[in-house]
Amino acid sequence: MSVHGDSRRPRPGERRPRGHRRKKKRRTGLILTLVLVLGAGLLVGGWVVYGKLTDTAPDYEGEGTGEVLVTVEPDANLSDIADVLFENDVVKSPGAFVNATMSNPQATSIGPGTYKLRKQMSGKAALDLLLKPESRVVDGFIVKEGWQTFRIYKELSKKFDIPVEDFEDAAKDTEELGIDPSWYTRADGKKAAKGLEGFLYPATYELNEDMKPAEMLREMVTKFMAVADADGLRDLAEEKNVAPYEALIIASIIQGEGIEKDFGKISRVIWNRLDPEIWDPPFLNMDSTTNYWRELNGEKRKDNLTDEENHDPDNPYQTYGNLGLPPGPIGNPGKAALDAAFAPEDGPWLYFVKIDKEGNSAFAVTEAEHQANVDKAIENGAY
Repeated sequence: MSVHGDSRRPRPGERRPRGHRRKKKRRTGLILTLVLVLGAGLLVGGWVVYGKLTDTAPDYEGEGTGEVLVTVEPDANLSDIADVLFENDVVKSPGAFVNATMSNPQATSIGPGTYKLRKQMSGKAALDLLLKPESRVVDGFIVKEGWQTFRIYKELSKKFDIPVEDFEDAAKDTEELGIDPSWYTRADGKKAAKGLEGFLYPATYELNEDMKPAEMLREMVTKFMAVADADGLRDLAEEKNVAPYEALIIASIIQGEGIEKDFGKISRVIWNRLDPEIWDPPFLNMDSTTNYWRELNGEKRKDNLTDEENHDPDNPYQTYGNLGLPPGPIGNPGKAALDAAFAPEDGPWLYFVKIDKEGNSAFAVTEAEHQANVDKAIENGAY
C-alpha cells in the first residue's frame, strides 16, 4: 500500500485554552470519538478522526461514472480500502470514504475480493456499492502489468487446474482469439513475432472453471482491443511513424524497465535511442529484452547480466547486438505504459539505471553522468 504525502492529512488549527473545565470536556469528547472509531474496527490515523470531526475531507458528489475494478486484499482494514479507492479515483480522498464508514456499522463486513465500482463516486456511494453482493467479481483472475504470456498461462493453470499446454495450444490461433492479422506488421521491415504477447491486457477478469482456455484468453484479447480502440492506438502510432505493433513492443519494454512514475522518461530514452541522428547505431541496450528470451526458454531472470549474455547471438530479443526493436513485446503492458509509449517526457536523456531497491531510476545525458548513477546504485545495493 503506498503512503501518500502530508497534503492529504488535514491538521487542526491551534485553539486558545478556555479554562480547565472546558478543556476537560473537549478531551472527554475526543476520547469518546476515538473509542467509537476503534470499536468500529477502523484502524485509521488521527488525521482521519479530525477530518470526520470537521467534515473537511474532499468528496465527489453523486454515483460516479464508468467502471473500475478494485481489489481488497485479505488483510486490508478500512483505512487500506480508503487508500485503494483514492488511488483508483473512486473517491476524492480517503477521508471521504472513512467518513461514510463511521455512520454505517456494516462497513466492517467488507470482505477481500475484487469489486466493480465507478470513477469519482461520493464516499457514501462507494461504500453502498461495496456492500452490494452483485458488485463483487466472482472468481476474479488478475493479470498484473508486465506479466508475460507464459506467466499468465502458469497462473491460470494453477487457479483452474488446466494444463499449461492447453493454454499454449489455444494461443496458436491468434485470429480466432480476436487479433486481426494486420496487427503483425512492422514499419521497420522486421518480421513480427506472431503470438499473444502484449495482447493479454492487465485487468481483473470474471473467469470460471467451465470456461475453455480459448475463452479465457479471448476475454483478455477483447479487453486489449477495447482499450486500443478507445485510446486510438492505431492513430497514435501513425503519428509517431511506427506500426501499432512496434508501439506495443515499446510499451512492453517501458513496463519491464521501471516503475510507473519513471515511464515517461524511460519512454524518452527508448525513442532517443531509436533515432540514429541522436544515438548511432540505434542499439536499445535494454537488459529486459535479454531477460525475456531467457525466461521464455526456462532460464532464470538475472539482475546483472554479463556482456556475453547481453550479446548472445542466439538470443533474437537481445538489443545489444541487434539493432532497433526486438521481434515482439516482452510482456503485457498496462495502460500507463501504453500511454507513455506515445507521450514520452521531453528531455535529452540517453541512459538510465535503477538507483535503489524501490525501483526508482536515475537518468543521464552523458556516459560520465550515467556512470556516476551506476556507482550510486551499487552503493545502494540496487545494481
